[in-house]
Amino acid sequence: MIKILVNSFMVITLFLSLPLNAQPQKPLKPKNVQMAMIDATLSEIQTALSLTEEQMAILRPAYILYQKRVTRLNADNNRQFNRVRVDTLTDEQAEKLLKESITRSRQIIAAKEKFNASISTLLTPRQIMRIHQIDSSFRHRIRDIYDARRPGLKGKDNIKHK
Repeated sequence: MIKILVNSFMVITLFLSLPLNAQPQKPLKPKNVQMAMIDATLSEIQTALSLTEEQMAILRPAYILYQKRVTRLNADNNRQFNRVRVDTLTDEQAEKLLKESITRSRQIIAAKEKFNASISTLLTPRQIMRIHQIDSSFRHRIRDIYDARRPGLKGKDNIKHK
């Protein structure tokens, strides 16, 4: 009987102390967010394609390198276009920005080709296509969640991606 009372007292004390000791979570740094998203996507890819740990050991570094490269190039594109006011640009400046954007787009395609080539001995072309579909779907779901949390977009009909 005493054991039950002591154990009950300890459990109650533990539950009462949890909220007092809970620390608010600090927001993740952008690099940590990117890695968390990459890890989540890789987990989804592994499940969808039923990949073994050996296959994942080969796929993971190639996918991480590919995602980091593409993310950086897309961020550069977004930064360039969001930083300028189009109505204040000269035609020469606008043409230069457009050419830089096209160059980055070509670099994204090159990164995709390199990624596909690096895993083509590991996976079939259909599996590689499935990876790109999962990746795209994941990014769309994240974007939908982000848009739903933005105050200006609540109540608007957002396009839902599958």
